Amino acid sequence: WPRNGVDLTGKRVAIVGCGSSGVQAIPQIAKQAKQLIAFQRSPVYTFPARNAPMKPEFLAQAKKDYAEIRERQRNNEMGIANYNGPKKEADPNKPAKPKPSKKIMDITPEQRKQEIKDFGINVLSQYADTYFNREANEIACELYREYLRETLADPQKADALSPKNYPLHCKRPVIDTEYYAAFQRDNVSIVDLRATPVEEVTAKGLRTTQAEYEFDVLIYATGFDAMTGTIKRLNIRGRNNQLLADKWKDGPRMYMGLQSVGFPNFFTVTGPGSPSVVSNVLHSIEQHVEWIDACIAYLRKNHIKTIEPQPAAEDAWVEHVNKAAEGSMMTAPTCNSWYLGTNIEGKPRGFMPYLAGTKTYRQECEEVVAKGYEGFSLAS
Repeated sequence: WPRNGVDLTGKRVAIVGCGSSGVQAIPQIAKQAKQLIAFQRSPVYTFPARNAPMKPEFLAQAKKDYAEIRERQRNNEMGIANYNGPKKEADPNKPAKPKPSKKIMDITPEQRKQEIKDFGINVLSQYADTYFNREANEIACELYREYLRETLADPQKADALSPKNYPLHCKRPVIDTEYYAAFQRDNVSIVDLRATPVEEVTAKGLRTTQAEYEFDVLIYATGFDAMTGTIKRLNIRGRNNQLLADKWKDGPRMYMGLQSVGFPNFFTVTGPGSPSVVSNVLHSIEQHVEWIDACIAYLRKNHIKTIEPQPAAEDAWVEHVNKAAEGSMMTAPTCNSWYLGTNIEGKPRGFMPYLAGTKTYRQECEEVVAKGYEGFSLAS
């Protein structure tokens, strides 16, 4: 995005892609553009970010509670602190604040709708059984579609924006601010690329199988070749001049998500085989950097020149990562996401992050160190 910004006032704008980038950009573009057309391949499940300015007293208290916040992160399997400010003593004269149910299958259809009214649509992401139980997940999906039909005045827009063919939690959660409100505007329309695929970009705009569209500005929000795309393009070579891209042609193979056999002294941070993108990524980056820093210090202290995973350890870890994801919505047959690499044509399907959680993963990393860097070959 241009560093100095773009003035889209009065422009006819098209945006291709309605994933995380598109969801964030569309509400802002809609406020400026004369006309905005969103070209969408896959509708997303998105939940309100509910961001708000932080009051000075909240920030001051957060700084005082910093040690507690960090401890909460370390003890949460996603590395999230869930910090809501200073603790408040319960008022005995007021009834306790209600909490949503833990499982969607434990409550009636009427109770489910009431909880959406009480807690907002975000509540659908909190039911534990929707992550692994297909029936529970489909109930949540239909409630989400019903919410869209009730929220959007235009039934055609509601239908186009409704995810239908893949489960909730299949993809990385999309968080929005006024995304659906943008589609309530008269200057915003949507084109379903599943029904009418793009044929070509023209001198004046874009043509699909059914119509030709003219506009002044075209914005690509088409996503990323996540987790492996960039690193494979660096032409990294290991032993016997082997390219990392060649080794990973059938999918990434790593031990502990830290190193790959045949590439000594080459570490990755929050790469495949680690919690990375299914966690608080900043927390996971920090954990990796601290582990790598301590490892390098150990190697230097003991005059060790190389560290490299053992093939059997790498094979076992890849299998361990695959088993951790079994049965989750993220590996469902109808799920196609960048977690699996299926957003890139020709990329092999395979779940790349480690789903067991950051707390569990940290303990496993510490155990490897405690056992003398078990699974690694160290050579002087």
